[in-house]
Amino acid sequence: MLEYLPETIRWFTGFILLSAGWGKFRGYTEFKDNLVFSFGFTQNTSRILAPLLIMIEWLLAIIILSNTSYTYSAMVGALIIFSAFTSFLLYFWLKDARIRCNCFGKEDRPVSYLDILRNVVIIGCLIIYLVTVEGYYLPSLEVSTLLAGSALLLSILVIHLHDVVMLLTTTNGRR
Repeated sequence: MLEYLPETIRWFTGFILLSAGWGKFRGYTEFKDNLVFSFGFTQNTSRILAPLLIMIEWLLAIIILSNTSYTYSAMVGALIIFSAFTSFLLYFWLKDARIRCNCFGKEDRPVSYLDILRNVVIIGCLIIYLVTVEGYYLPSLEVSTLLAGSALLLSILVIHLHDVVMLLTTTNGRR
């Protein structure tokens, strides 16, 4: 089973990046404005940074999902991006717990420790991939399809970690 771990993490990371870019694109105005209001960027900087971040996430996702000779480099890039995002988010969250992230689209709630945990899980997966990918073999199309489906389900669960935990810890609508 462990021999499939790098392939699963590759699919998982690609889906996470694709979803992050799509969420930001879908709520573009909110994302761009959030860069100003939560993180203190100027309007001009957010006009440049917002589309750049979306393009970087989509480019990395396409390279990772297509599994080319550049996949390893894209995974390193994803590790750098997620580490930077998480550090940045953690810094501002510790300063003011009311910030909003818009990491995967418009959120009507402030960032929570579960959002930070989600990013740490993604970073951990990226590190595991980079350490274990050497010498792994590409599985058959059938196995790769099964792993992609499993990774898609896992990515949905991780993206919505905050909501899942809130549902599991809520009884009769109360915490």
